[in-house]
Amino acid sequence: MEFVETLGSLYAQAGSASIAVDIGYRRFRYWLARRLGMPGNASAEQLALASGYHWNVGDRFLLTLKSCEAVTPNSSLKPEDALRLLQELDEYAIQMNLFQATRKEKS
Repeated sequence: MEFVETLGSLYAQAGSASIAVDIGYRRFRYWLARRLGMPGNASAEQLALASGYHWNVGDRFLLTLKSCEAVTPNSSLKPEDALRLLQELDEYAIQMNLFQATRKEKS
């Protein structure tokens, strides 16, 4: 969560909330696909379906993924909306234990 808040504040100061979401989403997708053993180019629908088999994620998960994908670098995303999306990704990452696995791999 500290990563999310730090990244969010840096990009909010630069007026680039959409970039923060893009970076956070790419990182999340990378580790999610890796954890599921899926290709990096898997669709949001495929990731959501596979995630539903492994974790108790509902329809909101796909909506979060789609919302992140809809953010473009030139979009006028409000900082509070960017923070909300990043917090949702962070909550899913905690539920899925995505980044804990990366710490173990580095050890």
